[in-house]
Amino acid sequence: MDSYPQGQINVPLFSICLTTLNDRDDLLRQTLASILSQTFEDFEVVIGNNNPERPLSSGMLGIDDARIRIINHPQNLGQLGNLSRLLELGRGRYITFIADDDLYAPDFLAAMHEGLKRFDFPPCIFTSYHLHYGSSQPVLSKQFSGQATLYSGADFLRSYLMEQIKAIGSMGMFEIEYLKRTEGIEDVS
Repeated sequence: MDSYPQGQINVPLFSICLTTLNDRDDLLRQTLASILSQTFEDFEVVIGNNNPERPLSSGMLGIDDARIRIINHPQNLGQLGNLSRLLELGRGRYITFIADDDLYAPDFLAAMHEGLKRFDFPPCIFTSYHLHYGSSQPVLSKQFSGQATLYSGADFLRSYLMEQIKAIGSMGMFEIEYLKRTEGIEDVS
């Protein structure tokens, strides 16, 4: 399943690029369930499978949703290569990346959409949603208070580096054309 069904022409607001490599189908199913249970539904999911020896299919994952595309790479592209390929394939106005062992709170996309509208659709947006691991099960919580602040890139980076802002990449949405113009994803590890 490498493309949308014939005739589907709607472009989603969000492209959620989901990376997977290992034989962690149960975690991948949980991640997909957290995405598919979003209260805001204008999105697509592009799964980049980086394990050429274990192709994925929608039947294998027990999913039947036209918003999900599975890309089985013919060779392992590495994490950066997988992310870059998914950036090329995303069709939404905004794009984000998530791994197969991460989860979204049910109103994560709704909060992103509200923030984007509030600030006239800036090139990127971050939230303070977090996933907390307890003794046996991960617990989703949000620290979104409805408060929002618009930062310049320099102010955001300065506040982040001074630990005044808590943010990680999977909590951000980036305007896809903006990200492509800035030459995409860099290895910052």
